[in-house]
Amino acid sequence: MNDSEKPLVKNTSKSKTGMLLNILLLVIVPVIILCVLYYLGTLTYTSKPLYRQYLTWPPDGSEEIACTGIIMLVVYIVLLNIFIVSKLRGVKAFLVNLIIILFFFGALEFAVRNYSSRHYSQYRPDPELIWKLTPGGRNNSEGFRTGEIPGNKEPNEFRIIIAGDSSAYGLGIENGNRFGDILETILQQKHPDKKIRVINTACPGYTIFQVERLARQKLYAMKPDCIIISLNNDPNFDFEADRRRVPPPSLTPVFDVLYNSQVYLLLRKNMINHRAKKLDTHMADTKPVRRLENDEIKNLYNSIISKIKQSGGSVIVAVMPNRPEVLRPSQEKIPEFKKFQREFSEEAGAVTIDFFSEWLKSYEPDKVFLPGDVVHPNNEGNRIIAEKLAEVIENNKLITH
Repeated sequence: MNDSEKPLVKNTSKSKTGMLLNILLLVIVPVIILCVLYYLGTLTYTSKPLYRQYLTWPPDGSEEIACTGIIMLVVYIVLLNIFIVSKLRGVKAFLVNLIIILFFFGALEFAVRNYSSRHYSQYRPDPELIWKLTPGGRNNSEGFRTGEIPGNKEPNEFRIIIAGDSSAYGLGIENGNRFGDILETILQQKHPDKKIRVINTACPGYTIFQVERLARQKLYAMKPDCIIISLNNDPNFDFEADRRRVPPPSLTPVFDVLYNSQVYLLLRKNMINHRAKKLDTHMADTKPVRRLENDEIKNLYNSIISKIKQSGGSVIVAVMPNRPEVLRPSQEKIPEFKKFQREFSEEAGAVTIDFFSEWLKSYEPDKVFLPGDVVHPNNEGNRIIAEKLAEVIENNKLITH
């Protein structure tokens, strides 16, 4: 080899080394990062105590996965910029940077989604309902604690929907012992020529704000012959009103997309948890507000009652019971609200059952409520509610032949 050929050999060697380095950075390193993130997703983290009951998604441990991914990706992007991107100009540099950004967020989404798919949480955040039940476990594919719901009603089917909170959901009660389950059995025995189907769509913590949105989202499409509304949370206080927890209607399509991103939900969860901790730290200086004002409550009930009556159905409003000891000074207006609830429901044309007043007069709390609980009926309490509902349905001839 003569002297004139030596630089050519050296340049060729450098070119091959640079090409191998580019392939390593552009192909092999991303694959290694994704494999590491996938492996981390298979690990089980010790659950940290949840700060808010309904902020359980993405599951605990997602933060560690995301932080590990961010560190690995930042190191990778720095190396990529040093060896490749810094040598590019114009459109090529823009396109490569765009690809890097998409890969960064795509890898994070993959990592958090992979980890989340291996864990189950009872609740999921929802842009319109604030939260909802997760499909799977003892919930059906729609996220309701009930059997699968046929798209079309069967011949001679009388369909009842129960919409409510944890008392209607059956907190602490096994399937078959909830008042909706018992009601279906009683009515089916009384009407053997009919197919009686009771669909329980209740979700713990719900107010009429969420029930009305759920009705527009899903319940009206189920074509119920009767809706039973069973709620205790409407007059409750919190640090933010329900209406302030949902985006404006114009932005709902945007949030529908964002809520499909596990990375967004993780950021949202941690942001809300941080704010909640600050509120708790300064609780003495923070004034809670009503989740719903009385006018809102009345209008939302009226909306559901009017819609169902227009379709030929009926609405039963169950004024739900509380233990006497819950009527402490901080909630001294509960009896006043229960009276208000009963009156506006009757005015709107709903059938109303005042379990609240009846139970205060007729039942020992320990016999009808769960031990140490102030609002949730036990098995006996659920049986009493079911029998009363069946009696009212029969007396008002709501099941037509």
